[in-house]
Amino acid sequence: FGILFNPHSISRALRELGPKASGAPGGGLYTEADLVQAGGGYWCSLQHHSAFNRATPEETLSAINTRLVAGRRAMQEADHIV
Repeated sequence: FGILFNPHSISRALRELGPKASGAPGGGLYTEADLVQAGGGYWCSLQHHSAFNRATPEETLSAINTRLVAGRRAMQEADHIV
């Protein structure tokens, strides 16, 4: 997601990673409908850090969804969250 500062953003991120996560705005994983094309031709999600921006929607979604799945797995395996 990137750096989260406010309670709403933190809550949203935790809901996406939680055991009953409905996932991204499109449900489950992010889709091309969740992306916008930014200046310079890069594709990005407004919910994620610019480090996830890529030249194509497919590359952007792969970067985002790979980390989302890994984050969900880490949350399921965690004993504590600080």
